[in-house]
Amino acid sequence: MSIITFPDDIWVTRMRWEQQRMDLTHTSPQAGVTQAVSYGSPRWTVSLEIDRTRESSAGSAKALLMQLRGQINQLALWDIARPVPLGTVSGTLTLSGSHAIGATTLTISGSSGTVKKGDWLGVGSGQTRQLVMVVADSSANSVIIEPPLRFAQSSGSSVVYNKPTALFRLSNARQGWDSSGIYLENLTLDLIEDWEVA
Repeated sequence: MSIITFPDDIWVTRMRWEQQRMDLTHTSPQAGVTQAVSYGSPRWTVSLEIDRTRESSAGSAKALLMQLRGQINQLALWDIARPVPLGTVSGTLTLSGSHAIGATTLTISGSSGTVKKGDWLGVGSGQTRQLVMVVADSSANSVIIEPPLRFAQSSGSSVVYNKPTALFRLSNARQGWDSSGIYLENLTLDLIEDWEVA
């Protein structure tokens, strides 16, 4: 198993991010009261559409599909629409102090500037890496995030703000594309987050 980084030279027509939650709800038939419980960490899912690309420029997209080898290899992917924060954060960021599973506030050292709602951060490395979204405008020293941390993170863990990635696998091993004259069409990658690292 290998980790393939998404190439910079692929033109993505459309990118859809979703959160697949592990929640269970129950509504009482007598009282009509609903209860909800979370049974695990949510996973990001992404759908990438690469459409109407000239065949002469389609090599990278086809090669990426082949390199993923169905569901064998992982794709390190960031949000192409927001590869860097809209805030002014800068510096080499690390966590200040330990952060427990379920934490939704990050205390960060080495930072200056701000983060904005919708900015992405990558927390940790290896099997504990996680892609989280900033949900409140703030200084870059104390940041409110979602989803909550799925792994405990120790003091000094890295925090990445420039193209922070999550690891994904194809959700279906059968993948392909259409060709129409000189164009590649309908190459869609449906991906689900997978934090197992070889």
